[in-house]
Amino acid sequence: MGYIEELKKKPIQIENFLSDGVANNVYDIIDSQTDWITNSKHKKSYEYEKSKFKEGEFSYWYSSIENKEFIQNLFFLLNLELEISKLLEDKFFTAQSIFVSKYTYGHFLSPHNDDALGRKYAFVYNLTKDADQKKGGCLNFIDDKNNITYKLLPKFNSLNLFDVENIKDLHCVDEIIDKNYKRYSISGWIYETNLKTKNTISLL
Repeated sequence: MGYIEELKKKPIQIENFLSDGVANNVYDIIDSQTDWITNSKHKKSYEYEKSKFKEGEFSYWYSSIENKEFIQNLFFLLNLELEISKLLEDKFFTAQSIFVSKYTYGHFLSPHNDDALGRKYAFVYNLTKDADQKKGGCLNFIDDKNNITYKLLPKFNSLNLFDVENIKDLHCVDEIIDKNYKRYSISGWIYETNLKTKNTISLL
């Protein structure tokens, strides 16, 4: 089934995107990692980052893995490019700027837009066990009147996909408010390419 036309109007979430075995294997791999690095927009303290968020500036605080070889191996293990292309009428897409993130207590991502030259779609592959809206971590889409138009719970083994060319709503990740909650995901952007183009991955 193709989702290209639907994606022009709204984000989608595909549940049970990969097999349970693959999803659980990848979760265990990510959950066992110890080399997480804190990411923030302003590179200062958490309190400073939250103050900028309250002032309406783009800001974020979450953890990620910077090991490019690890991310590339993980991406190939999942075969995400091929699996996502199946949703897009078998058009060939090349993934860019793949990153693995972990949101825990207090982590957040403020409203922003992913629109940039060449980007076609953004994706988030969710690996959050026992996802719960009350604990935070939902991916929200917000219109120009500051209304939440869509709220996507980061359900385990689900894929969020949205068209950054046509969906102009801002999006953000709710602050995690549960001290024991871990929101894991693999995210990135995909660019439409010619089928004959060599498949390359840019890891930023």
